Amino acid sequence: MKFLALFSVLIVVYGYTDVDNSFSYEDVAKNATELQHHLNCFLEIEPCSDVAAHYRSHIMDTLTTDCAYCTAQHKHNAKMFIHGVKKFFPDGYIAMKKKYDPEDKLFKPFEVDMEKF
Repeated sequence: MKFLALFSVLIVVYGYTDVDNSFSYEDVAKNATELQHHLNCFLEIEPCSDVAAHYRSHIMDTLTTDCAYCTAQHKHNAKMFIHGVKKFFPDGYIAMKKKYDPEDKLFKPFEVDMEKF
């Protein structure tokens, strides 16, 4: 039991260690072509780059924990990605919601919280 508590604390302190903290979705969100590659990766339509694959591996955990293990940079990236997808690919945004939040319970509170970043 003590091990689980310590492991949980380490995850919260260090966040997702396999995600590059220096990567920013600022430029991706402004580039429709690049953004579409990331969106298609998340929707499993096309192969993923290494960066997108790491982010995709955490999508469900991020939504279900309200990004509890995210760093401020991860949260900012989530916000920028969502803004870009809504702007350039509104149908892709709906597809993401259907894929990762079929009961329509997770995306709304997640988006509200990510707006702070």
